[in-house]
Amino acid sequence: MLLNNQISNDFNQQNNLQLEDDIVVIPTWIQRRVSSKSQVGKVVKGLYEEKASLEEQGNNCEKFITEYKGRCPKCSKEIRLIYAGTSTAKGQSGQYLEREDTDEFLRLAKEGKFQVLVTNDNDRMSRSRATGGMIRDKLKRTGVQTYSLSQPVPIKCPDCFDYYDDDVGTITDTISDMKSQLDLAKIRRNYKIGMPHRIEKGKPSGSLGYGLMKKYRVTGKDSGGSDILETYYEWDINKVSIVKRIAKDYLDGVGVWKICQNLNNEGIPSSQSKHWGRSAIMVILKNPAYAGYVRWGWKTTKNEIRTIQPKENWMMVKTKEYNSIWENDTYYDKIQTEIKRKATVGGRTTSSNANLIGLLKCGYCGRPMYQTSTHKTFKNGTKYFFRGYGCGSFIHEGTCCSNGKKQVIIDDLVIKEVLKLANEKTRKAYLEKINKSKFDKRLELFEYKKKELARRTDEYNRIHQAYKEGVDSLAEYKKNKEEMLPILEILQREVISLNAQANTPIVKIDWNKKYKLILNKFITSHSEEDKKNIRKILFRLIDKIEFKSKPLHIKIFYKTAPRTL
Repeated sequence: MLLNNQISNDFNQQNNLQLEDDIVVIPTWIQRRVSSKSQVGKVVKGLYEEKASLEEQGNNCEKFITEYKGRCPKCSKEIRLIYAGTSTAKGQSGQYLEREDTDEFLRLAKEGKFQVLVTNDNDRMSRSRATGGMIRDKLKRTGVQTYSLSQPVPIKCPDCFDYYDDDVGTITDTISDMKSQLDLAKIRRNYKIGMPHRIEKGKPSGSLGYGLMKKYRVTGKDSGGSDILETYYEWDINKVSIVKRIAKDYLDGVGVWKICQNLNNEGIPSSQSKHWGRSAIMVILKNPAYAGYVRWGWKTTKNEIRTIQPKENWMMVKTKEYNSIWENDTYYDKIQTEIKRKATVGGRTTSSNANLIGLLKCGYCGRPMYQTSTHKTFKNGTKYFFRGYGCGSFIHEGTCCSNGKKQVIIDDLVIKEVLKLANEKTRKAYLEKINKSKFDKRLELFEYKKKELARRTDEYNRIHQAYKEGVDSLAEYKKNKEEMLPILEILQREVISLNAQANTPIVKIDWNKKYKLILNKFITSHSEEDKKNIRKILFRLIDKIEFKSKPLHIKIFYKTAPRTL
């Protein structure tokens, strides 16, 4: 810093007696803020060095403090300023009061460490009228004046400053805060209008994915002799290898927390140069940038709540700015499918080493079955370790019944049953049976919904007729109409959907020839190495398994999907 306490002491010594009578030296605090991390310090991109907004703000304020010479508009005493310290908000929004800089300077203001707070622009203190007014009110009540280099007002000596008699400052601050908030609203409107056009061209929006770098290169000279810069994007090879590792581990059945633990133990920093957490892993797994896409409208903010939108509402375009890092086009879809599956079956399933946890349901109560393990000793003294499946209701609540069996027995029975799908004739016969059953149910539901839609439409027409004939008032008509329209819209969507399903009844099971080899190998060897592959196969094929121990009964419900015609 250009100024410090030593400068203050030297200034006092040089002016000794005159200082007390004619000159007032006021300790001054600098406040600076940037809303994005890239503005914190100078960053070299390509051949050029980006301007560091944070450093520039500090330099401007320091120069102002050094050179300031003014007089109090009330008592006409000469005023000089002296540096007392700086508060900095690095990459924080100006809409909120809770920031690292406000916490510091509000506390020090109460302690009387300074009497003037200077900032480069009023919008550095706040981008919200309410927040800005609250900050200034707290400062002024402690006798601290605020000064903006862009919106200057006269600085008074501390004896003449009165919180209740600062009309010029209040008017200036209010107008400045209003302008800051309107500027922010304009930026957001322009962003919403311009960003879809940017996405249509395949240009990235917002923050870049972990490992993707924005760079610049010189492509020529303009008429004035200045360099013409072109933006391009490039993958960081080291970070790409980490992304690929995360995706592979996740698809191999490793839990998110375990992935975090492994990365942290190896000292690999996250995108924020911190420890890895669950959200950081999930952001990478869900980001289509690694598949060579740019997206927009996937997450909206309303009332300070960020909500992920349905995928059909996204704007997602294949980009030419950078390449996909995945080996094939379906890899991204596989990751998303696995995320949905794990969200459905829960953490216990993904972390369990039992093949059927998450699939196996009690045939008596329908609740999930758990893995059980106990050490037993026979009457002859032989020790025996039992591992099996048991009804969750019975184990945890004492309800239902002791429905369970040895794990190896159930695993073998299920895998042998699944192996029947390897026979093409058996699989075809099963699909025909499922197809007919699903078709009949969909057709039945379609006919029911169609009749319900016709009934509701007649009811809506009667409401309209009653108003037309003067039976119902406008208020009654409006109320009845508002109640009926959403019902009609839902029924219309359901009828259209069911009609489409009824006309495309063909289903398939996602059977792969290599499944037969892996399943047979597991039956003969029970290798722990093959367990991950077995679990992946079973979860791809099976929706759920019903199990009853007495009499022994196993029923498998396979996953079926519409066949692409």
